[in-house]
Amino acid sequence: MTTLVFGGTGLIGTGIVAQLCAEGAPVAVAARRPPDEGELLDLTGQYSFHEGDITDPGYVSAVVRETKPTSIIHLAAMLIGGCEKDPAAAHEVNVNGTMHILRAAAEAKIKRFVFASTIAVYGGGDGPFEESMDPSTRSVYGASKFYSEISGRRFAKQHGISFVALRYSGVIGPAAVKGEGMAATRDKIKNTVDGKDVEISIVSGDERTQYTYITEAVDATLAALRHPNPKYPVYNVAGPDGNCVSFKEYHALIKSLVPSAGDVRFTGRGMRGGGRMDTKRMREDLGVTPTITVEQGLREELNGKGLL
Repeated sequence: MTTLVFGGTGLIGTGIVAQLCAEGAPVAVAARRPPDEGELLDLTGQYSFHEGDITDPGYVSAVVRETKPTSIIHLAAMLIGGCEKDPAAAHEVNVNGTMHILRAAAEAKIKRFVFASTIAVYGGGDGPFEESMDPSTRSVYGASKFYSEISGRRFAKQHGISFVALRYSGVIGPAAVKGEGMAATRDKIKNTVDGKDVEISIVSGDERTQYTYITEAVDATLAALRHPNPKYPVYNVAGPDGNCVSFKEYHALIKSLVPSAGDVRFTGRGMRGGGRMDTKRMREDLGVTPTITVEQGLREELNGKGLL
């Protein structure tokens, strides 16, 4: 009953792998590089690690054959910053890489395939955004994820795989983000706890996104993995409604907890924030009702680092 997690060393992947290890569940991790810091280092030996790149179909097939999973969680992706800089590479990783994993899953007769999508498919704005809305993505990243949702559902149906896509919203937590984008921007703001000032040139600071603490993102992912018969093919994954805050408000919360934190100078042009999410499907069908506020999540993380 092994779960294979592609991209299992990133923020969300670390949380999922740690939870599966805590439950004593067999888990395999596939990623480009082994973990070099954080929780997964402490768990070495409790999961198998398989180094490689999802753009290599031979590697993907070999990992699936070796680990013999009954389910796959696919989190590996090029994030928004890298996608905008190199659209061709974004297609290779986010679209072709996903198809390589789906083909290997079909050959192995995988029962459940959970795909990490994004609220970027909506194109941003105020919201609330509901899963049945027609996406109006404005980014290569969002487009690549939405295309993979569509092609993934079609391919999975053809091959008898249960495919579930999760549109994550502003996930925050202690593990470092691998790649460029809004998540990395939040990390940069959070790093002001060291007392250093930072300048952020890609956003104005007023962009609002509904944040999700990592433990609730993990809960939703594992609920989607284990649901006997998901009612929907796609679910928004977001924190409580009150978690829709701007980058400036996020930094203000950090300063309220750690008064010695550095300042942030926002010099970018205004962009569309992620906006508010409708989480009815997540709450009613996956059985996950988010309750952790941004402040509570930050407090837990900073406590864990001995900063409070």
